[in-house]
Amino acid sequence: MSNQASAGQDANPITLTNSTATSYAQNGEIMSSTSLCHCVAFRLDDIQDYFLDNVQSEIIRKFEANNSSLTIGIIGHYFGQDKKLVQFVNDSLGQSKRTNFTIEIANHGWNHEDFATLNQDAQYSLMLESNQKIHDILGITPTVFIPPYNRFDEGTLHAANETGIQYISSNATLGNSIHPDYYSNLIVAPYQSTTQRLGISLLPSLASTGDLSPDNNLWLGYKSNQTFNALQKSVDQLGFAVVTMHPQEYSLRDGLNYTNQVDEEQMHELQLLIEKIHQTDLKIVTISEIQVMPQPAISSTPEFSTDFLLIYVLPIILIIATKPILMRLHKYTI
Repeated sequence: MSNQASAGQDANPITLTNSTATSYAQNGEIMSSTSLCHCVAFRLDDIQDYFLDNVQSEIIRKFEANNSSLTIGIIGHYFGQDKKLVQFVNDSLGQSKRTNFTIEIANHGWNHEDFATLNQDAQYSLMLESNQKIHDILGITPTVFIPPYNRFDEGTLHAANETGIQYISSNATLGNSIHPDYYSNLIVAPYQSTTQRLGISLLPSLASTGDLSPDNNLWLGYKSNQTFNALQKSVDQLGFAVVTMHPQEYSLRDGLNYTNQVDEEQMHELQLLIEKIHQTDLKIVTISEIQVMPQPAISSTPEFSTDFLLIYVLPIILIIATKPILMRLHKYTI
């Protein structure tokens, strides 16, 4: 662990409970935003100064070389002093204006804090501070938020709305499988009405290129086939896939320490993964390019068509209303 944020902790076993907005399902059917874009977005978390900056840069170069888009999550407080990294990101932004490669900047918290433990005002302040610093350095104000530790609550949604955030992507995996708590017995997805009202898209990540070992000591990279199968399942369920990445997965280690040298074997797996996607009809996009279709609001009262009212309800009303008149007429005819 460096003097920066604890950069690997996103992949600790995720706490997905009914009190957080990271549960999206009803009876096994995913209830988050769905899409017909048939696309894949890669997000590279934990971008920060002096932490495996060579590795961070090489991952970005890999996407640039393959004309494939990438969203990077910057930890605001720990970005801006590493001139080499800042210049590289700025150059990549310039390159994306001239080629098919697009790099998107996302807000990954101010100090990699757990937003689900903070009140709405505190979340807003941290989110805004990170956005402002990123804008001051790169001239871009993020509209994508990647919650540190993949945890957020309804206060996060309101804070995001006040900050201009339109997309939230949280990891919903444990290893490379859907977290068992991902499916819930809720009638509707948590905060579904809030996201619809605020116009915020929840874009869960159901695939990743690596994860921490069971003892949380080592980062383990996945083979390309494993990640590809996971993203295909996500596309089948949601119409899109978000693939989570961390620099640690692509760094050589010296014991338990990372060396800031690229793991060429794992980088080759990334190349194979990108090639597999390009061989399909899937398109690689940034997170904000995922065009979503919000779930329709669920009404608590039944809806009846006009035909139903005319054919069934109106005659009953007429019979009830005219019965006293008919009885009086019958009396006078006797």
